[in-house]
Amino acid sequence: MIPANRFRRLRRLLPGSALLTLALGAPPSGTELQVGAETGAYHYVGGCDGPHNYESYVAMQIRARHRTRDGWVVAGEGAGQLSRVTDSAASPSSSASQVGLRHELSVLALRVGYEGRYGGFEVGPAAGYFPSQGSRSHGGVLPSFKLWLGRYGAVHAWGAFLADQTISLNRLAGAGLGHHSERVKASLGVAISAGNDASVIADADVAVAQNLWLGVGAQIGETRHTWGGMLRVGFFFDAPAAPAVARPASEATPPPVAAPPPPSPAVEQPEPVVTPDVQVADAGVPLPGERDKP
Repeated sequence: MIPANRFRRLRRLLPGSALLTLALGAPPSGTELQVGAETGAYHYVGGCDGPHNYESYVAMQIRARHRTRDGWVVAGEGAGQLSRVTDSAASPSSSASQVGLRHELSVLALRVGYEGRYGGFEVGPAAGYFPSQGSRSHGGVLPSFKLWLGRYGAVHAWGAFLADQTISLNRLAGAGLGHHSERVKASLGVAISAGNDASVIADADVAVAQNLWLGVGAQIGETRHTWGGMLRVGFFFDAPAAPAVARPASEATPPPVAAPPPPSPAVEQPEPVVTPDVQVADAGVPLPGERDKP
């Protein structure tokens, strides 16, 4: 077993280890805003034993999502779709053609959840006019949820119903594999569409500038009558940094006290030289001026 300190040292020496460590962090906190436009077609049976209708559509979707620094998530999504039957093939029991029939579909979903390094979930209601095999739309309330399990920055498995990858009304529910990091979001999976055909869906979003994301989505059905393409633009704003907590004045750190300068070394003063009194003994030698005295 490699000791922890040696493992950290080895990881610093490996090429790209710093980028790998950054990519495998936690999902970023902040607010995401996204708008997308879609066009495509699908095939459905108009009612019980009705004609096979081939319908083209245009759709738009919006998304707002916020993640707190603690990992809690609040999300709101909406989509609207306008479609028209462009071809209608009569069935053995019905010869009525429904070419020109139009449908207006919409949905609004609100969810709350939690997201961490190894997974996340969101759940809430979705209300609107949904596709149906009879009148092709009906009002009501359905659940909206998404779930992912894996490793942020690596690979994860996901499932969704009227949420995220499947908020488009031509993708009601889906599941697959994906990747999500600070610069790239991508997914590949299968979906149940608004029509009779299942489809493969793929999505990719890339950060191209500060706070700006661009994305594309594609849908390919089991027949040539089911397909779709989407373009998205998104904006991501980081959560503001937590404000610093001011310490009370009583706990404030006192300013450092300057140490007194070291005493200068004493200069030794030379001892005064004491000159002893010199007494001249009288040696009988006359002093100058005394020789002339009598």
